[in-house]
Amino acid sequence: MFKKMYDSLSIGVHLEFLVHDDNMCLKVWTPITEDEFDNVDSEIQYPEQSLSVPVLPGYGEFPGNNGGVFHSKLPAMAMWGKKVTGDTFLPHIPEDIRAAYAEKLADTYFVNTGYAWIDPTDPSISAGEKSDMACWTIGLNQSSNASASFNALANSYNTKAHPLRAARQYSYPAALFVYQLFQSDKFTECSLTLKYNRGYGFSTNIVDGWTVGTDDKELFKTSGSGYNYIGQMSEAFPHFEVTSGGGAIDADATDTVNFKMVDNDDTLIEEDSEAYLESTGGYLPKTRVPITDGLGSFKVTALGLESGDEFKVKIGFRNLTGVHDVSYTVS
Repeated sequence: MFKKMYDSLSIGVHLEFLVHDDNMCLKVWTPITEDEFDNVDSEIQYPEQSLSVPVLPGYGEFPGNNGGVFHSKLPAMAMWGKKVTGDTFLPHIPEDIRAAYAEKLADTYFVNTGYAWIDPTDPSISAGEKSDMACWTIGLNQSSNASASFNALANSYNTKAHPLRAARQYSYPAALFVYQLFQSDKFTECSLTLKYNRGYGFSTNIVDGWTVGTDDKELFKTSGSGYNYIGQMSEAFPHFEVTSGGGAIDADATDTVNFKMVDNDDTLIEEDSEAYLESTGGYLPKTRVPITDGLGSFKVTALGLESGDEFKVKIGFRNLTGVHDVSYTVS
């Protein structure tokens, strides 16, 4: 598990990142002038509407439940909310970067202008989006408010586009990536990448365990032949090792492949999941197989193939496909 932070967000706001076992909330605090801070805002008169909004959250508080909507939490909300002075953030900024903001946040003023949730209990999120290996993403929109979260890998699977395209289309610039390996994982146990503005910083209710990213090149690095926008995804998510199977196979013969699910250090992950299989040739009697305590197996037949033919079976997850290839040559 890791928590990596980068001072590369282009939008000039302070981010407040709140984490609970079951959900997360990213709140946006926009700088204002001292006069705006001192001004007593008149109560906004809204037209008659079904939506009811509770008392607006203060700093360090999760937003309350909303009424008159199909779910208790709005995916994202824009507002002119509570105001604070910049030094309010300091005790909740990770220690490794806190000293840099003692001066930067002195004599500054902010207002809460929005928030977005990562909340898998939202009934509009389908089972496919909530499946194992989720990369939950929140970004800031053109109004400097937080955009609704989504699983970038589910989007990428359905559109066949790189997660970079999803982030650019729906949440640019992206500010938060949360890597939830299994549906049962608590968000307090997930690895994550957070980008914040260099001038205003970020604060959080989990101040321990953060590491400073080296520079943008690590986050936006080139990996192999592909452009790895989500730089820590390969570090966070499992991969597979084949313990038997693959290689030479006779025409129309059947082979059994045994594999294990391991972490970035090649240590067995003793969790249950489901592997999704794809083949470029031959026949797979099953395209989904269980992973039990990190171990799985499947059969493949070189049906209808001839000597010299080559094919491979891709092992992956529902939204993270092709994690490992098992190659065959028909003898």
